[in-house]
Amino acid sequence: MKTQLNLLFLLLSSQVAFADVTSFGDDSQELKTTSPMWPKHLEVSGANYPNDSSGEYSLKENYGNGPVYSNGVYSLYQRENGHWVLDFNEISEVWDGTVNYTTAPQTFPWDGTWSGTASILPSTVYVSGANYPFASSGEYHIVDSYNGMPVYSNESYMLYQRKNGIWVLDFNEVSEDWDGTVNYTTKPQSKPWGGFWNGKTLVIL
Repeated sequence: MKTQLNLLFLLLSSQVAFADVTSFGDDSQELKTTSPMWPKHLEVSGANYPNDSSGEYSLKENYGNGPVYSNGVYSLYQRENGHWVLDFNEISEVWDGTVNYTTAPQTFPWDGTWSGTASILPSTVYVSGANYPFASSGEYHIVDSYNGMPVYSNESYMLYQRKNGIWVLDFNEVSEDWDGTVNYTTKPQSKPWGGFWNGKTLVIL
């Protein structure tokens, strides 16, 4: 019997269940579990005013039915119309202060197309079920960029997108060379999750 490959990406192994938190809390604040699992950190790049808006955003509170992420100056959150926004004013439905936004309503900020060149991605993903699992499994953190997209690494393997749009798991240097590639998406896609790897379904939890 052939061994089925199940390549699994989890958005941050240290996720929290998020719900009715209405203000910035300390570490002792309880989170009521009524909504999806949200990563604790997101990485923002390519937004307007990059000197202030780029970098890591942390999960801080909620607004409506979704989370609010902040870098201490800017906030990333979803408005009632379903659009995610990057905003430097108070969290509200008011357009003033909005610097970037998703062009259509989206469930998750990393799945949407953003105005301008803004890109939102989890700072960490979790890989499981790849070839050579003892070395390739575990947390991958953003360590660099390649062709304008993030490069994730677990210090032994690299996860990145090549020029043809294919995402690869590779143990050699980041490049277009096939040598060193251990897993790959079967077609071009904008994110490493939500597609097919080596013909098998990729799962996001």
